[in-house]
Amino acid sequence: MQKFTLIQTLLREAKRPLLFKELNYANEANFEKAKNKLLTSQDLAQFLWCGHYDGVHSSLTLVEKLAEIFGLELDVEIALAQIYNAKRQIFSDAYLYIDTNFTKGSTPLFAIAMMSEQRYISLSGYEKLYFKSKKEQLRLIGEIVKAQYQARPRLELFGEVTGYKLHLCKENYSFDTNGKLTDKVINEQIATIKF
Repeated sequence: MQKFTLIQTLLREAKRPLLFKELNYANEANFEKAKNKLLTSQDLAQFLWCGHYDGVHSSLTLVEKLAEIFGLELDVEIALAQIYNAKRQIFSDAYLYIDTNFTKGSTPLFAIAMMSEQRYISLSGYEKLYFKSKKEQLRLIGEIVKAQYQARPRLELFGEVTGYKLHLCKENYSFDTNGKLTDKVINEQIATIKF
């Protein structure tokens, strides 16, 4: 059993007034919110990733203090969760831009701006990309591209898909519709409306 899971179990079973005081909370509502957030987290990495601060504890200091109270050594799990979250951070900004044969013609700018979101695929949820070499990541992303194209070879309003541009770690890569890397330069066409 992971120690974070053990902390969750011990927290569920703990006598609230005693624990409330040991954690230095003056406001019981803040303690309950922190407790509920910790108890509903799938794992330590998720709890640290989602963040928490209630005026007394951050997510990190809360879990460290609970580990201290329950007499558990949590440093290794915290370090591993932080490494995992660092990888998650790298992919939080990664995305694929879908290139098409679109020409504006008489299409209203408002419609283009409203539909532009469908041209982006976020890679933040693709955990299978974490802890892989760049070569392996590009191969896996090629598989994502190929599957994406097979599922959706045409975008409403924008037309036939002609390629994909990957933005990862401030670098750009181009893929054809078969998921193969290409030298094609793909420029993102962005339409915005300011009110």
